[in-house]
Amino acid sequence: MKHGGHLSENIFDPFQESELLNMYRRLKKECWPHLKDRVLQFKERKSVEFNRLGATIMKNSFEKSQNVMKERMENIMASLVLHYSKESEESEARGVLEKVLENQKFLQMKVLNCNMNFLMESVKDICQSQKLDEKEFSLFQEFAAECFRVGALMYLHSPELLPSWQTEVDGFNFITGLEEEMVIFPAITNKKQIVCPPEIVSYNLSIRK
Repeated sequence: MKHGGHLSENIFDPFQESELLNMYRRLKKECWPHLKDRVLQFKERKSVEFNRLGATIMKNSFEKSQNVMKERMENIMASLVLHYSKESEESEARGVLEKVLENQKFLQMKVLNCNMNFLMESVKDICQSQKLDEKEFSLFQEFAAECFRVGALMYLHSPELLPSWQTEVDGFNFITGLEEEMVIFPAITNKKQIVCPPEIVSYNLSIRK
């Protein structure tokens, strides 16, 4: 299995590939188990319910973050190239590209330091689509917000780091895993290769058929 070129990274870049993948791993190893423990302290849920709920919210949060960031970057591009034409000097074209990258870095920093309440509001509709009571809603909303943040930062990376929902682990991909009542955190790719493998992180693996 191939992995990204961490050795060529700029160690002073807070949004380097290795750091973003560490954020994704924390989402798997810390945020997801923490959510499970907190929810199950006050509400009993079958593992099938919990896994399907968490997996669905995770996927929707990642997809929404990508759509939001794509729209933001398209707006930035539209604004910067408004007066740009094919006849423009090459130096002007380079200047536009530099400004796009500057705005992309600025957007990354805004997402990284974004207030959690704002992020939770951004994913409120995702959690509202599920049958959750008030306290459970708040906990899943926090998890969704973290998924949104990580997904947005990975999308803004150059090259984009994207979840591959079709990539298989132990013969299952995200969709078939969901049907089998398990949570599969998808592989992350940089469009050319897998930089983080898929992993099953279910509430109770004994449910597998």
